[in-house]
Amino acid sequence: MTISQDLRIRLVNKVAAGLSRRQAAAYFDVSPSSAVRIVKQYEEEGTVALKVRAKSKRRLDLYGADI
Repeated sequence: MTISQDLRIRLVNKVAAGLSRRQAAAYFDVSPSSAVRIVKQYEEEGTVALKVRAKSKRRLDLYGADI
């Protein structure tokens, strides 16, 4: 399940207000590891936006025209 942008911002704000990351995770009912990861991303990159995943290559892509 993806955590919305709004929830990510509220989570970071709770941590900035003094709650621990685990307490904020419990408050918003998300996993502690997600809260730690989101706050860490905010501290390092200054954003809570979802990261764009690179498109993965499939083994059959080379033969797409033949198939």
